[in-house]
Amino acid sequence: MNGIAAEYLGLIFLLVIGWSAIYTLLVRVFNKTCSAEWNSRIVAFIHAFLVARYIEFGMYHERSELLGVGLPNTVRQTYVCCFCLSYFIFETSWCLYMQTEGLVMLAHHMVSLFTISTCLFLNSSGYEASLMIWAAEFTNPLLQMRWFLRTKELHKTLFAKLNEMVFVILFIFMRLFYGSHLFYRCMLSEDIKPVPRAGSFVFHVVNLAFVYQVGTLVRRRFQEKKKKM
Repeated sequence: MNGIAAEYLGLIFLLVIGWSAIYTLLVRVFNKTCSAEWNSRIVAFIHAFLVARYIEFGMYHERSELLGVGLPNTVRQTYVCCFCLSYFIFETSWCLYMQTEGLVMLAHHMVSLFTISTCLFLNSSGYEASLMIWAAEFTNPLLQMRWFLRTKELHKTLFAKLNEMVFVILFIFMRLFYGSHLFYRCMLSEDIKPVPRAGSFVFHVVNLAFVYQVGTLVRRRFQEKKKKM
């Protein structure tokens, strides 16, 4: 096994235990009245918020690390990959056990696991993996908030409508426009290795599937408004 990957296996294992512990504490101690999915989405909210802010911190304070696609991983990029890989191991296991997600979401989890694991094993492409994670997780807290509000039947409030509008705009921008830009850079680069390149392609296809789903949501909203007029 690659030395870099083996070095961080212990950290990944501890982080998986950490995510499981947070979920267990929510279910059994702090949030016993809510469903398992509610608590799982709280964990998703925590992960997305923390990893997005950590990547942004690196973008702002350590610009020298953001060098380009296909290069060896920096320490910060390796930590991002370990943090997210541990979460997706927990989340994918939960989804498979509870059988709550559709094929697109499961495909997203599997592609994320494959791509991040590859970046760790090869000790390269941490740059594009970090940006891919940032683009994917940036709007996740808004998505979870939307679900929480709809579950509590607060989706008709002004705050819920604003949250949904901001989510749709940012989601389409991050996944479609920024995601396409990052995908284009990965495809053009001669430095990126074949496996991360393939992961980038599949991840972009999954992104387009998500954008289609959100577009369907927007179209349904417009149709509902037309019926009321």
